[in-house]
Amino acid sequence: SAYLEALRAASVLGSPCTTVWKAGSVAYRCRTCQTGEASSICVACFQAGQHRDHDYIMYRSETGGVCDCGDLESWAEQGCCSVHAPPPPPPAAGG
Repeated sequence: SAYLEALRAASVLGSPCTTVWKAGSVAYRCRTCQTGEASSICVACFQAGQHRDHDYIMYRSETGGVCDCGDLESWAEQGCCSVHAPPPPPPAAGG
């Protein structure tokens, strides 16, 4: 979608999303990927991620929040979308 393309253009690959949403906004929690009870991600990161067979919920935020996609203290690396996933390590030298 156009929104995801704009998100990719504005983001530095491998950096956390940090999209902020207000009370009443829709967000997602993926129990498979979150590392804490309050960890959550924005709709764009959820749609761009690989959560199809995961244990997730869509919810309407009561207080607002910040997207945890790409923040490896709050979100599992395999659950990050392609924009905010950490870059792969460089190949080993000489090998």
